[in-house]
Amino acid sequence: MSEAQQQAALEALLASPAIELRPGAAALLLEGRLSVEQAFQAGLLRGLDPTTCAAWAQPTPPPLPPAQEMAGAQTMAGGAVRVDPEEARAFAEAIGAQGDWGAGPDAVAHPMLHARLLYPLLRAMMRDPRLGPVPLGAANGRVLHGQHDARFFSALRPGDRLSARGELDPPRVGPRATVLSARLWLRKAGLPVVEARSTFLLPQVTGPPRPGLVLPPLRPPDAERELHIAEDQALRYARASLDDNPIHVDDSAARAAGHPGTILHGLCTLGLAGEQVLAELSGGDPRTLSRLAGRFRRPVRPGQSLHLRLWRSALGARFDLRDEDERLVLDEGIVELQRKIR
Repeated sequence: MSEAQQQAALEALLASPAIELRPGAAALLLEGRLSVEQAFQAGLLRGLDPTTCAAWAQPTPPPLPPAQEMAGAQTMAGGAVRVDPEEARAFAEAIGAQGDWGAGPDAVAHPMLHARLLYPLLRAMMRDPRLGPVPLGAANGRVLHGQHDARFFSALRPGDRLSARGELDPPRVGPRATVLSARLWLRKAGLPVVEARSTFLLPQVTGPPRPGLVLPPLRPPDAERELHIAEDQALRYARASLDDNPIHVDDSAARAAGHPGTILHGLCTLGLAGEQVLAELSGGDPRTLSRLAGRFRRPVRPGQSLHLRLWRSALGARFDLRDEDERLVLDEGIVELQRKIR
């Protein structure tokens, strides 16, 4: 069988209604980072009979090889982290997720819980003295989250013990901001659970952000939703996520950093928007989520109302968020599901 024929056979297998896939498994299989047999043995793929599984047995590269070390990049192991049921439920509530996440015999935690699980490692990386004085700007609330892209390969389950690892690139100093780029991983028994990439900005000049190129959508949105930010949203998310940066919880600290008052965490904005998109795509079930990404264009204030627009795609949807004045607060939003949307 040629490589093209084998790929076509694999796509047909994954499209079978008898097959059940864990979030993110299809991408690993189609990219050749995981074999059908490995996915079956790891519980990422169900519904295969032993004969079919044996027919697909083949040697493949490891599911997620160790990250390539970039010149000058700092790598740090975060040790073991545990998925706590109470923390899982509190986090899900803080991003408006429906359901009692973390409870029940077949419970799973909301995939965005990775933000809490990885935050201690991220904070330690950004305070690493080997990076020089740049990360110390986080102490005065000047560091802003620029972008986040998370991929989910298997479910986070209460009681899971995971290994955390991160890599922080050398700071890139530009005319208006210093950019920090981080890559973070959660694994269970060597298998991938979450991979996230984030950028952070340390502004070097004051004044309004430089306007970027915003292209109009190619077609009207397929759905639109309104989203209201509760007055205590930032405080609740800070407690649930461990991210107590003063610009999110202290008005005076936020004003000292150049904001009109406390602002919402970028990941909370992304999580709230993702819930609205999932409500349109899969009945609000985050178990179907395999990727959530977005770029933070403008801070969001507690009490604001936001307008979400989404455009369906083969894998899920693209979306953006605007405030009451029609200014973009989040763009390049991506939701991908574990199965194609028909």
